[in-house]
Amino acid sequence: MSATALLPGGIIRNGQNHRIACFRPITGSVEMAIASSEREASSIPAWVSGVLAAAVEKVGELPMSPGLADEMSVGDRMFLMIQLGILLNGDDTWLTTSCEACEERFDLCIRRSAIAVRSASPTYPVTSVDLNGTAVLVRAPTGADQRWLCACQPPRPEQVLLKRCLTTEEGASLDDQFVMSLSESDRVALELAIEEMGPEVQCVFNVVCPECGYAGQIAFDPYWRNGTAVDLDEEIHALAFYYHWSEPEILAITRERKRRYLELVDQERGRYV
Repeated sequence: MSATALLPGGIIRNGQNHRIACFRPITGSVEMAIASSEREASSIPAWVSGVLAAAVEKVGELPMSPGLADEMSVGDRMFLMIQLGILLNGDDTWLTTSCEACEERFDLCIRRSAIAVRSASPTYPVTSVDLNGTAVLVRAPTGADQRWLCACQPPRPEQVLLKRCLTTEEGASLDDQFVMSLSESDRVALELAIEEMGPEVQCVFNVVCPECGYAGQIAFDPYWRNGTAVDLDEEIHALAFYYHWSEPEILAITRERKRRYLELVDQERGRYV
């Protein structure tokens, strides 16, 4: 049975919120597609879209594709990457950091399933904000926004992103002059509305240095990139050599079965060392 995850936000189509993401069984073919995206993507947001298109079969009734992954909110994309990290690499991951006070390095175990996730508000993915009598709509940033920012690299990314997310209540885009005229309090109100409306994944953890007791923080990157291409090539080579299977046959095997076969290969090697 394929793994599923309930998105904290979801994709709205025709008034229906599609929230149940169904992962494909993690076979070698899925791993190969993930590895290919890792090699070919022009940016991390583009890589995330490629990975989600390879690993997720559908969201609700919507078939997954790179375009649909682009359409998803940033919070949903982070959440799915964390869930996929559990399927691929297990729940626990170790981070290494340095104490800001004594500069000693120490390790910290993060349990992916314990990362705090806040669901979107009832108004998601768009909410209305009143700016001194002018009502504007602000939407949650998406993967497409992230990809655009990486491709264009504007000098003021926060301001440009805000402009992309704003429309009038009639659906018209707001011009640069309106965005430039926003006061600091207006910007704070808009940023707060985006933050409170959209799903949020808490990737900052409080830590205590085991050496000096200093209390600090450490950030967890949900967008893991771990060079799976090389490992996968080596696994295919080992299984093809010992079992004489073709590459398509090996790629059809689930991750769990592949690991078991590789364990048997290692045992066989050990007998003749």
